[in-house]
Amino acid sequence: MAVEILHCSVENAKALQKLLDQFFSYESPEIENFRVARDKFLSELPKVAEALSALFKAAYQDNKKFQQGAANSLLLCKRAIGKRVDASHIDEMLIQHILTGQIFQAVFPDSNFHEENHLAKAIGELEKSFFFGETHKNLLKRLADSGLDILDPCTGI
Repeated sequence: MAVEILHCSVENAKALQKLLDQFFSYESPEIENFRVARDKFLSELPKVAEALSALFKAAYQDNKKFQQGAANSLLLCKRAIGKRVDASHIDEMLIQHILTGQIFQAVFPDSNFHEENHLAKAIGELEKSFFFGETHKNLLKRLADSGLDILDPCTGI
């Protein structure tokens, strides 16, 4: 339901400017909430990426399934993207996959991208090799507790 906020004559340039400025600067509460969540997410992102990197380091040392998955992902990405791809790129892709996967699904709930794209599928399998159970639950709780729960604002857009 529309509500009139301001009314003016088009002949009153100052009032018309105010009306137009107010109209074009309007942001729905859903968009405003998303922007706030996004800004908080971006400010906390380096800490979360650092925590994930520490988890990877431990998985590279102690988790044979992760080690094999990382090696397979690296070979696949070298074939699909280019020979210059290295292990650090795989780590970056995995971080991005973990941090954006749920957001992507919230914004595009009917998308099958992560199931159909061979690279996304491989990175998803790598994620499953170490990011499950308490590790998964604790990181998601940490994201929510630090205000990085960006999923609710995404679903309102």
